[in-house]
Amino acid sequence: MWLRDRSPRQRAILSAVALIGAAGLFLANPSRGQQNLPAIHFSVPAAVAGGAPARVQYDLTLPPGLPLARNPRVRVLNDKGQLWELLPMYITQRSPSLAGYRDLNTENYPPGQYRVSVEVDTVGAGGQESTAASPAVTVALAAP
Repeated sequence: MWLRDRSPRQRAILSAVALIGAAGLFLANPSRGQQNLPAIHFSVPAAVAGGAPARVQYDLTLPPGLPLARNPRVRVLNDKGQLWELLPMYITQRSPSLAGYRDLNTENYPPGQYRVSVEVDTVGAGGQESTAASPAVTVALAAP
């Protein structure tokens, strides 16, 4: 009733606002099959002296009901984008969030730039596994 008391221009504006609001609610709610992703945070030194160890430390929060499939892992790519190292990470804390570390085998790395990221595999509904990865960061390895 209150909409009929409005001018045609006001009705068009209110209809557009209602449509945009409904679309926003639809997009904000996950659809069936979508799951929240783990929140992954990690740190690694930006520069490492040749032969010195580089420790990657992480913490991550899993959405409720989304267990780990296996330990998180650290992925290292060389400056050509080729896999240099893929290592499982240690878990040192499970609550309230997961935390742990992994020392990279930098004594075996030639000097250069490397891209480091952390990945985690989870088990969703029906036993289906999925992988979430952090954005990669650059680590510079200097000559010894």
